Amino acid sequence: MKRYTVLAIFSIFLFLFTSCGNSIEDMLEQYNEGFEYIRARQKSLEPGDPGYDENWLLLDKYTLTLDSSLDLNAPTADSYAWAIFKVDIIKQTVISVDGIPYTAEEVVKTEVNLARTTSIKSSSLILPKEFVSKMETGTYELRLVVFKNGYRYKDSAQLYVVEPFYEFF
Repeated sequence: MKRYTVLAIFSIFLFLFTSCGNSIEDMLEQYNEGFEYIRARQKSLEPGDPGYDENWLLLDKYTLTLDSSLDLNAPTADSYAWAIFKVDIIKQTVISVDGIPYTAEEVVKTEVNLARTTSIKSSSLILPKEFVSKMETGTYELRLVVFKNGYRYKDSAQLYVVEPFYEFF
């Protein structure tokens, strides 16, 4: 029985080695043909460079769960200012001059105290898990202002804080 097992394993290895007619270089060449070569930029643009867009400072939106943390880094500059505002929409039923009721929305932004977070005056904004877990779920506005060479660049992003979602199978 042991003899047949050794013979079977030897036959399988022999078949595997002789069945592939391509060399490793041929396989790599075939694999790489599916990709287009793109030349990388020499230097990424930073604030103060011609053609730099201040909307590149932050993404449009970030989503955090209450059990996560956030670490953002700004490009090199002279100084930084980070701010987070809680966005609340207050809806009220208002009666117009014509006596027709309509719903009016008022957006109220309340600044979140970042004093307990680290690095709010530097290029990094770090919101540790302990800080995020104490935030209310909802919509926040994240603002970054960067000062470089006498110019001011600002960008904002929506920050959504949601309950953690776990799916068990």
